[in-house]
Amino acid sequence: MLHIFFALYVLSLLSGGLLLSALASNPKYRCATGFRELIALYLLITVFVFVTALCLYVSVNLSFADETRQQILKVYLTVILLFLGFLPGAIEKYDATLYRFTSPPWFTYLRRLCVLYAIAGAAIIWRFGDHLALQVIGISIALFIVALIAVSRWSRAHYDEVYKSRTARWVSRAMVAQSLALPLIEAVVWPEHLLRNGYTFSLPLLFLVNNALLWIWRDEVLPGAGRAVPLADMDALLSPKEQEVARAVAEGLSNKQIAAKLGISESTVKNHIYNIFKKCNVTSRVGLINHLRTG
Repeated sequence: MLHIFFALYVLSLLSGGLLLSALASNPKYRCATGFRELIALYLLITVFVFVTALCLYVSVNLSFADETRQQILKVYLTVILLFLGFLPGAIEKYDATLYRFTSPPWFTYLRRLCVLYAIAGAAIIWRFGDHLALQVIGISIALFIVALIAVSRWSRAHYDEVYKSRTARWVSRAMVAQSLALPLIEAVVWPEHLLRNGYTFSLPLLFLVNNALLWIWRDEVLPGAGRAVPLADMDALLSPKEQEVARAVAEGLSNKQIAAKLGISESTVKNHIYNIFKKCNVTSRVGLINHLRTG
């Protein structure tokens, strides 16, 4: 069973890496509101998943005495605590950028408490053993939930302003809901596994689901992704051949003329123009020309 868990962790890491690479390489998404904060949040989650997968791999595939395995488990539990300690700050920064709210001073103390408790909790586990892990991590989870509820309440006032479509609102809420629901379901339905191994089935699964949701509905879930891309980013956005076609369109050439000029078929020209329109967020040749002139 642990081998299946490890395979899921690897698959979730690959999906996260592909998602971050695809979004970061496209100026269309780099221009989205809160994109840098989203990347920072995703990197924090990815590091957590990576360390968990590494601990799981070492525990499953290498032969160790029980005492050594306990040390590996303590490392993993420490990572959980640090992750829960720093996550509220990352979520607050992302949501504050996205929804334009300012958290009250008391929340700053709560964020610091989460971090300090994570460090103290890790020290307790290393000093007194992992038999206190459930109690220590339980308190850390409670602090995280309080922080998440607080941020969600402040975000609610501007939620409909940020997510214009019903799909975007549904997907963004589904991502948060399943991130909380899956671990809770696992803890209630399968507690003996958590007590015995410490590794969660829900973590890679929720990471995979969130990656899929974000990728499928990225244009709706990333606010501002539909804005025009600055001309300075065209080299990163369009392929060399698409840039040639775009310049030919700007010159006022027809599809047939562009095909003759570039030595390609007219259907290929149409495909390039379709892709250019999609990447530049325009719907007509006039819109593309205006964008090229003013972007």
